[in-house]
Amino acid sequence: MKRLGLVALLLLVDCLNSPVCAETVYFLVAEVSDQPHYNDSYVLPLTDPCDIAYARKLVEFGAYTSPETSAGIVNAPIDRWDPNNGINKNRDYLQPGIPAWSWYVTGFYDFAELTMEVCDGWPTGVEDSLEGWVGEEGVGQVCFWAYTVVAELGTDLEPWDCDLDISGTVDMSDLAEIASHWLDSGCCHRYYCEGTDLDGSGEIDFYDFAIFANYWLAGVE
Repeated sequence: MKRLGLVALLLLVDCLNSPVCAETVYFLVAEVSDQPHYNDSYVLPLTDPCDIAYARKLVEFGAYTSPETSAGIVNAPIDRWDPNNGINKNRDYLQPGIPAWSWYVTGFYDFAELTMEVCDGWPTGVEDSLEGWVGEEGVGQVCFWAYTVVAELGTDLEPWDCDLDISGTVDMSDLAEIASHWLDSGCCHRYYCEGTDLDGSGEIDFYDFAIFANYWLAGVE
């Protein structure tokens, strides 16, 4: 038993020092309530294995459901998005077309049970009053009380602008993705059903197809 315990410990140490463990995993942060007030979301990148493990607990069990998930508030720094950085991965997965915010999360502080009230807010509020949220050096902070981690997006984010197979063009391959989920339900968040719930209704239907049609044969940058 002692030998097995030592082996497990060595494997853990090896993992923590491994580049694989440093891989970024993206999570969706949205409102805790089943009846959201703002119905918006943002993307949280995590690299620390302990942070990733805790975020997965929040996804599985929900925030505030037990002592193990009592810290549900995401406390993280943000900054304006610089177009020179490439594609902005901080997008609102709950809205049609997965629009990008003009700000993004630059790191991670911790998961908190409580924070200062001045830090409370919501993603759209940050977008609408960006000047008030970004400090003199271009850095701000988010720690929304009513928001928590609700889903894991993986290491490669779901595509946006209806380019479901991330080929750079909206074409027959993307249409095939929608067809494969046609009339599916239970798509509780935008990333479910492989990104085909384009209107965020929870079902794959003609409303999603209408949005898809607007992007038909469009190139995606």
